[in-house]
Amino acid sequence: MIRLTHTQDQAIRNHGATEFPLECCGVLLGEVHAGIKVVREVRPLPNEHEDERTRRFLIPPTVMRDLMAEEKHTGQVVLGFYHSHPNHPAIPSTYDRQWAWEWWTYIIVSVQDGVPTNMTAWQLDEDHSENFLEETIEIRDAGDTETLPTERRI
Repeated sequence: MIRLTHTQDQAIRNHGATEFPLECCGVLLGEVHAGIKVVREVRPLPNEHEDERTRRFLIPPTVMRDLMAEEKHTGQVVLGFYHSHPNHPAIPSTYDRQWAWEWWTYIIVSVQDGVPTNMTAWQLDEDHSENFLEETIEIRDAGDTETLPTERRI
């Protein structure tokens, strides 16, 4: 399960609408509490795919390196990434499956003619089969917090 606030949910949807008809992308940063990924920050990233940006996104290795370094310094964990599917459903494409990594959550928002619609979350099956399992997205108010122990990803 991944937990977002209403504001974060809206930020992802707005990013998808703003970038339409191109795919948007961004990172989800936060903490893990009792097996629940709790998003603390939704950060838009530039889609640096050289072509087909209406159907593909790319986060360059230098940005990934910086995110991993930031993780060490801030204690916030990279929980996953989000991207939009312009005029397509919010389900992983073959391309999404090929480039996914285990453990991370991949949120996809469908943007139909510039309007964000369905939003789903997916996690790669740990059996290395390139199959995605749908993950629950829980939306809460920003002040609605629980006291749960923090887990670190190894």
